[in-house]
Amino acid sequence: LIADLLAHPEKIEEVPEPNIPEINTPLYDCWDKMAKRLINQLWKASQAQIFHNPVDPDRLGIEDYFDIVKDPIDFGTIKQRLIHNRYDSMDQVVKDIERCFENCLLYNGEDSPAGQSCMKVKSEYAKLKLQFNIDFYLHVFKPTLTDFKQ
Repeated sequence: LIADLLAHPEKIEEVPEPNIPEINTPLYDCWDKMAKRLINQLWKASQAQIFHNPVDPDRLGIEDYFDIVKDPIDFGTIKQRLIHNRYDSMDQVVKDIERCFENCLLYNGEDSPAGQSCMKVKSEYAKLKLQFNIDFYLHVFKPTLTDFKQ
């Protein structure tokens, strides 16, 4: 067929258009699924339990927590936001995950037991970012849910 078309270019108009099936999965599903995978793996990381739930200052006896940490976040909240499609991009998910670490270090310091646990989970996060090629979703593939909402 190709040799015939090269010999007779006028026949190109006779070639039927290929039947390409439509993809019913929105593009955002790609980053969304990867974000869920990322947070689920982080959840299982050794010493990640300190990030599973929101910090409860009353229970922990740290009444000044909200004076120091202005924008608290935890892995459980991130998981719920992903389940309920509250994120528009991988960038938002990554910022929340990294804010977990920033908040922990801000309040506890790196040398505290919580800070040491934080650094271990943060190290695991860095490995997972490479393993899951998260930079691809951050820099190359940047559609957001709002791109698809009409």
